[in-house]
Amino acid sequence: MNKDSYKIAVVTNNGTSVSQHYGSSRFYEVFTIEDNAVIKREKREKANFHAPGQPYNQHLHQHQHGSINSISPESNTGMMQKGQGSGMGHGWDHHSEDKHKTMIGNILDCKYLLARGMGYGIYNHLNNAGIEPIVTDIQLIEEAVNSVIDGTIVNHSEKLH
Repeated sequence: MNKDSYKIAVVTNNGTSVSQHYGSSRFYEVFTIEDNAVIKREKREKANFHAPGQPYNQHLHQHQHGSINSISPESNTGMMQKGQGSGMGHGWDHHSEDKHKTMIGNILDCKYLLARGMGYGIYNHLNNAGIEPIVTDIQLIEEAVNSVIDGTIVNHSEKLH
């Protein structure tokens, strides 16, 4: 691959739409980009999938509004420091950290990750792993990937929770 090559991972449940939430998506669609064109597309499994209503979701994935969710980003990248705010909040504990490492293990070769929503914890874990997370409002995968390629994608980090 040449210097203009990179990969974009997109969370999805159906291979067509960008998932509304990172944690509840089942798969990654991974696109290899070379010279501003898609040269390969592959489906990859995503570890630690949790669907709404499952016991995991009810106990461990409760959003703690008023703690981490009320914090605004402290830098241009939208990254926050672990434990910042009135409490650790969702996505910062050791269990979450281990789950996040497992979830991103299959896309460590990617430069970008696209989702239509995600929590602050996974957003920061992706950044720390060298993967730029992008929260998009674009529903169709191909349209979102093309927006990354042509540089028009908008990161809606205000949608983080």
